[in-house]
Amino acid sequence: MKIPVFVPSPTSLSPSQEAARTVIIQQLDDNDLEPRALGRSDYPTELPLREVLLIARHCSGGVILGFEQCRADSGVLKPGDAG
Repeated sequence: MKIPVFVPSPTSLSPSQEAARTVIIQQLDDNDLEPRALGRSDYPTELPLREVLLIARHCSGGVILGFEQCRADSGVLKPGDAG
């Protein structure tokens, strides 16, 4: 029986991000670890954050992939603030 590991990841990934995720998932599988994530292996029936907590509680660890989802090359922080 594989050991469950929480591996949250956005559902929409770029091709290179998806390729990296695939390599990591394969490494987990090769080491008898079962990746679990909301929306991939488990689907919410009620409140999504509650479902995340329920999944995480049944896992023996976690892997945070940290894929970039948004980039702002310029902007204004607190418009109208003199500070």
